[in-house]
Amino acid sequence: MDQNIIIQAIKNAVPDADVKILDPLNDGVHLQCVVTAESLAEYSRIERQRIVNNAIKEFLDSGRLHALGIKIKTK
Repeated sequence: MDQNIIIQAIKNAVPDADVKILDPLNDGVHLQCVVTAESLAEYSRIERQRIVNNAIKEFLDSGRLHALGIKIKTK
């Protein structure tokens, strides 16, 4: 899967996000993501996770993306 599509989907949900995608297995479907956004500081950990998960939900549901490990940081 094109990582830029994932990055754009997350940035659409969290405009100030700095998004880094890692592909440790080099298979394009088991990815890791680090999202850094000051705007997420006002939310609980669970709410932050939900915001990012909702942004990429369509890719997981369609099978285009099998797994995405997410780490969320606030600045």
